[in-house]
Amino acid sequence: MDDNNKKLAQEALEETTPLPEAPLSINVGSYYKGFYVGWTKRSAENHVADKIGDIKKFIDGLVMAGYEPSWNKQTSKEALESKTAVVAPPVAVPATPAPVSSQVCPAHNTPLVHKSGVSKSTGKPYSFWACPEKLSDGSFCKGAI
Repeated sequence: MDDNNKKLAQEALEETTPLPEAPLSINVGSYYKGFYVGWTKRSAENHVADKIGDIKKFIDGLVMAGYEPSWNKQTSKEALESKTAVVAPPVAVPATPAPVSSQVCPAHNTPLVHKSGVSKSTGKPYSFWACPEKLSDGSFCKGAI
């Protein structure tokens, strides 16, 4: 690291003036020569639609300067060649209450409860019946179907 970069890094570490919280904060992540660079745009106004054009210009400028949307060259190529935005699939929210089981846990003699949702780690949906009781060691009862 050259002296100028060392000085900039030291100044960044010494910065102690807290910034006021902005009602609007837009974050853009990019990679340059394999390094992740995070960018934050803060605005005193809370109108996202007004900022979309600015953000698009900012991202276009990053691409022109050699930044990429991913560390993976193939993913970057696909993202940069795509004409549509990549949008995460919506998470299904049940419109009706969870069903009630007539089955009971053989160990606790309590009705099983229905668990469903989307895994945070894999993004895959899950749905199962389980005993709501915990064992003496704090783990969940395995009385599930």
